[in-house]
Amino acid sequence: MYILSITKTTAAADGMIKFKPSVKSEFKSGALRASRSATLDGGAVIDNQGFADGDRTFTVSARLGIEDALKIWEWFTDAEFLQMATEDGVFYGLIDQCKLDYGQANFRFLVQE
Repeated sequence: MYILSITKTTAAADGMIKFKPSVKSEFKSGALRASRSATLDGGAVIDNQGFADGDRTFTVSARLGIEDALKIWEWFTDAEFLQMATEDGVFYGLIDQCKLDYGQANFRFLVQE
């Protein structure tokens, strides 16, 4: 298990959180930029535009202290763009879903780049 960090993109003394995500977290989730269309002869054609980091979505689950949980909630409700550092690299995006429950934080991070 590794350490995950989330930081604001603007300078702030309290703008970073570091924690260990739980095993329920997903960091290898995304979808190909592909579409399938029917052809007149009854077949199909698939248009594959590949995969980019912007197609990834991170689902994070972790036990957090009250201060860190409230920061996550604040960043979520303010729709702040953030940087998330994972074992795969540093990603820019935002939290689009968030649930805090008695020290357990569950949120989804949409990667832009």
